[in-house]
Amino acid sequence: MQLFTSVDQPHYQKPHEREYIWGTGGGPAYDCQLAGALLGSEVVRIRFLRGAQFDEARYQLIDGGAGTLPYHSWSVVKGDEQWPNFANESEARTILEPYLQGFAFSSTAMRLTRPLANQERIYGLGERTGEMNKRGQAFPIWNVDPPRHHTSRTVTMYTSIPFYLGLSIESGRTYGVLVDHTGLVEMDIGKSNEAEVSMTVQGDSLIVYFFAGPTPADVLRQYTELTGRMPLPPRWALGYHQSRWGYTTEQQVRQVATRLRERNHPCDAIWLDIDYMNGFRNFTWDAEKFPNPKQMLDDLHAQGLHLVTIIDPGTRTDENYTVYQQGMEHDYFCHYQDGELFIGSVWPGECAFPDYSRSEVRDWWGNLYSGLLDQGVDGIWNDMDEPALTNILTREDEPLIHGATMSNDVLHRASGDQPTRPDGPPTLHKFFHNAYGLELARTSYEGLLRLRPTKRPFVLTRSGTTGVQRYAAVWTGDNTSRWEYILMAIPMCLNIGMSGVPFVGVDIGGFWEDSNGELLVRFAQLGALLPFCRNHNAMQNLDQEPWAFGEPYESAYRNTIEARYRLMPYLYTLFHEASTSGAPIIRPLYYHYPQDEHPCSLPPSTNRAQLAGVSTCQQAHGSTIGMEQSIQAQVGVRLPHP
Repeated sequence: MQLFTSVDQPHYQKPHEREYIWGTGGGPAYDCQLAGALLGSEVVRIRFLRGAQFDEARYQLIDGGAGTLPYHSWSVVKGDEQWPNFANESEARTILEPYLQGFAFSSTAMRLTRPLANQERIYGLGERTGEMNKRGQAFPIWNVDPPRHHTSRTVTMYTSIPFYLGLSIESGRTYGVLVDHTGLVEMDIGKSNEAEVSMTVQGDSLIVYFFAGPTPADVLRQYTELTGRMPLPPRWALGYHQSRWGYTTEQQVRQVATRLRERNHPCDAIWLDIDYMNGFRNFTWDAEKFPNPKQMLDDLHAQGLHLVTIIDPGTRTDENYTVYQQGMEHDYFCHYQDGELFIGSVWPGECAFPDYSRSEVRDWWGNLYSGLLDQGVDGIWNDMDEPALTNILTREDEPLIHGATMSNDVLHRASGDQPTRPDGPPTLHKFFHNAYGLELARTSYEGLLRLRPTKRPFVLTRSGTTGVQRYAAVWTGDNTSRWEYILMAIPMCLNIGMSGVPFVGVDIGGFWEDSNGELLVRFAQLGALLPFCRNHNAMQNLDQEPWAFGEPYESAYRNTIEARYRLMPYLYTLFHEASTSGAPIIRPLYYHYPQDEHPCSLPPSTNRAQLAGVSTCQQAHGSTIGMEQSIQAQVGVRLPHP
């Protein structure tokens, strides 16, 4: 157990640029500094720094935009100079001093502890299973490929965002807190001490932003002004999507497309998993199974269908594979600090991994999409980007690898000896880990935009962190074809939306295991009201296309998706609102009614949300009921007080 020393009485030293500096003193082992900044009238930043020397360098923003920061950030896209300055030194000190409380340090870590009020709820924090309110829990902010059939007790998932909203039921007032850190953040939200929340990071700095609110909408607006907002996607991306790990041939893709149209199922896109590749090599096609991809794409487009293909970061170590050759020739892959190439196992076996911390690597990888785009591919799906390692398709006598990731001591070289440039200083993977998927999504988005500047890019990512909304939609990963996963999906999607990522959805029907007719329809009835709407299924499972289980399920499925299309004008308006204000598209009722205790305090068996004025209510049942019974069943919906 680490011993932490509290910073109890920092003494004011001086102003510097937009910051005000306090010191702690106490000798070399205890020297720390606190640097506070007022960013407009609604956002406060506190940097807790180890050591007595103050770094006066200014760091460019990651997108090269106007303004600078006093440190490098993968998440923040608004520089200090872009915020209005409304306070003099005396006023600024008075405002900042209350935020200096609660900081502590050990020999290897930094911590902030803040009080929790009696009736305070905690929401956000990215993709998390369990109920919406995270108070009483402790977990790591660390992206992983979780065990198959994750449960409400799974401690962390694919997309971790160290941002939360605190909401007081008594007053309805809401505030926000962001820890700007892409390594491990240990969150303890009233589990060790029910009256406190603590945030702990490894290393020599802890950077925290505070958002004044006072409403949930205000907090999301303030947070996304700092970290960026979702760009409007192409309109077809708002439609229904049909996907499967197991569309293994061009003929099969054509059959699915024909059935969708012949059976009058609304659909805007078909997706290809890793089956289309030549030996799981990125940016390639299996010439035997997909002999003419361009003609296939032309025919799909003639049917009003788009195509999205998967791309993983793991690059097969094959001396005859062009992408691997280029990466090795130009030194684009990740290495350990001693120069040894990092090798990890993914679908094709041994793989190298691009170092997306570097702009030249992002440019190279982004330009590789040109071949797919020239053939007509419309969007890109990034998977296994935690990054995740697996040997599920290649192991023989080896033990199964699952949940493993890149080694902590891999070095991401970023801007090298120019640390103030947009990519920042070199950093170890243990401090970059949660940004790996973020930067792959950025690579894909910027590559598509560069190659097709007149079209809006569409990217889906499994992994990300703070700011991922700037580049990609997110889905909740590999769920299971069981009833409890419908229930689990609702608070997950709500908290992701309340973490600044509005474009979110789940795999309709469930990914693992066999679905059935009623379960598929119930999944679709949820998915039709989520921002991202895709049916996806694993190989060797029963088919779960809309027609797979016959009537009455096919008609019910069709009617459900048609309802989504009838709502499309309203849905598109919500997407536009998200792109301009950061508002979530699917919203928990507390977003609009923060003082109504009932929607803020729902038990785990019930979750309520609003989308496009429609109230969804889903309760857990010990057993399923038949289609005819469930259609006739009545569910009472309690509306909040006006």
